[in-house]
Amino acid sequence: MKERRTYLRYLVIWNFLCIIFLVAYGCALFGPNPLKEGLSAYEAEQYDKAFRLWKPLAEQGNAEAQFYVGVMYDSGEGVEEDPVAAFKWYRMAADQGQFKALFNIGEAYRTGRGVDRNEAEAAKWYRRAADLGYAQAQYALGLVYATGMGVEKNEVTAMEWMRKAAEDGYPEAEHAVGMAYYKGGIGGYVKDDAEAIKWFRKAAKQGHLEALYMFGLLNPARGVMKDDPGAFEWIKKAAKLGYPKAQSDLGYLYTNGKGVAKDEAEAVKWYRKAAEQGYMEAQYALGYAYEKGKGVKSDDAEAAWWYESAAIQGDVKAQYLLAGMYESGRGVDKDMKEALQWYEKAAEQGHPDAQFVTGTLYMSGQGTEKKEVLAATWFEKAAEKGHAMAQYSLANAFRVGQGVIKDNKQALKWYREAAKNGPKGLVNERIIKELTDSIKEEKQKKGE
Repeated sequence: MKERRTYLRYLVIWNFLCIIFLVAYGCALFGPNPLKEGLSAYEAEQYDKAFRLWKPLAEQGNAEAQFYVGVMYDSGEGVEEDPVAAFKWYRMAADQGQFKALFNIGEAYRTGRGVDRNEAEAAKWYRRAADLGYAQAQYALGLVYATGMGVEKNEVTAMEWMRKAAEDGYPEAEHAVGMAYYKGGIGGYVKDDAEAIKWFRKAAKQGHLEALYMFGLLNPARGVMKDDPGAFEWIKKAAKLGYPKAQSDLGYLYTNGKGVAKDEAEAVKWYRKAAEQGYMEAQYALGYAYEKGKGVKSDDAEAAWWYESAAIQGDVKAQYLLAGMYESGRGVDKDMKEALQWYEKAAEQGHPDAQFVTGTLYMSGQGTEKKEVLAATWFEKAAEKGHAMAQYSLANAFRVGQGVIKDNKQALKWYREAAKNGPKGLVNERIIKELTDSIKEEKQKKGE
């Protein structure tokens, strides 16, 4: 009986001590957790609540809370946007080794947000985060070395960091490693389609659309390009997920019946999806479809609209065709000045037809004041590319001294080139004979 009373006494004392422990420490162990509550509020888009929960913790020195407060000042969620304040809180967290804060400081220095732009500082902070194993920072550091931003450019070092990030599962880095294997010669990587496919697959599984597209181009069979049925299915997957390059290529496949039955209406559908995302090649293709009535009712105004969208982005074919529409007044008001501007833009990109037309307009003074020297310059650029009409026009210029110093030898040279490259009858044989005789006479007079 005495032993039982002693046991009960110890049990009571034990329970009492447990109660004291729970009272003293229970709230800390099982009670409210402001950091987690803040995360839940943030995920529920209750930003004001999240900020109220995190700010006191941040002020007490909690690195995670300091990072989150920085994020909220950066984004203007739950508090007025303030990049300077964001940088301050990131720095507090970074000083305690918070790796995401280290990375965000690098981003701030790279972009000049909340602090003066400083590429060398950006590289330094990326490196600190990368050294802690943060994959996004490792990828960013790879880009730093690949571009020479704030450091000496070094492709080998760039790919070493890209590889680290890829091995940690960062999809952008997986894609970059895939491209290094696909192209070969980048950072010491040897071309290897099997390795490229492996890395593209990894990135594709994480939803990286360009990797999915590249995986489709290569295909597990390797070497398969976009006229193959297997590639078509992968390209279509990327297109359905909204990748504009894949959408444009899908339009190309339907237009040409490669890997799928030819269907111009379906092609237009996919060109439009990519064009509406601003993809230049699709804008040009959609304009061409409207101009020619392929897969859609012919509409010059729509054609001009899409040509201009692509032309503004620098598509040389769109620039040339848009110029033609302004010259003829199809789909737009006729405007020779506007036509010349677009012809000249295409000419500056080396389009030989555009160079010839630009020369013609300057020689005749259409859409501009007459500029014979400039005209001859454009004729010569196109002539050197084998453009027969430009060669003929340049020969005429040398024969009469229009925009150039009169030179029968040069005239004869370019007439002969035009005769060789152009349609039959372009160059009158009588002119060639006259120039040949004239050159002989000149030589005889000089006693050559």
